[in-house]
Amino acid sequence: MPGEWYAICNKCSQDLMLLSVDRLSTQVDTIRTDVELLRSKIIADKGEEAAAKIFSQHCEPLNRLRNNIASKKTLKFDRDANDYLLNRVYSWREDQYRAAEGNYRQRSRGNYWMGPPAPQRYHRQSYRPPLEAAQTEMHASSSSDDYSPSPASQPFLEVDTREQRYPPKRQYRNPRAPIPRERYPQRTHQKVRY
Repeated sequence: MPGEWYAICNKCSQDLMLLSVDRLSTQVDTIRTDVELLRSKIIADKGEEAAAKIFSQHCEPLNRLRNNIASKKTLKFDRDANDYLLNRVYSWREDQYRAAEGNYRQRSRGNYWMGPPAPQRYHRQSYRPPLEAAQTEMHASSSSDDYSPSPASQPFLEVDTREQRYPPKRQYRNPRAPIPRERYPQRTHQKVRY
């Protein structure tokens, strides 16, 4: 169960964000009522003037903290929104290499990871076109030197197969490669909270 929960949370779906906001908003209401009860209790115990002095001492650090958190959250939101606009998001496809056989090896000391298998690549010298395709291509090249397609031999989707390389060159992208983004501000020293 915790594994599934973390997998769902890592995907950060919009429904999950809305559910989190709804849940937190109900908790905020209960916390506000608790704060008002404690405030009235402090006023009753300490008196009006002493309570006002205590509240004013805590007001400034709380406002600074609130503004700091709000600015960090807006920066993070703007950065994530910019990432989505530029399509710099993680893909959450199932990792095909972990499911493949032979990635884990047994030893007397335990299991260890062998790593993903090497990607299969096509070698140009090992590719042979089918016999019919080779014969029709040879017939077309011997019948005329300049190629003028007839209506019956129109290329599929306006792409001439003789101009294509086979197999097409695939661009491999590491799905776990980090996304280039700006770094969070780092805390350089311990701040004293009141």
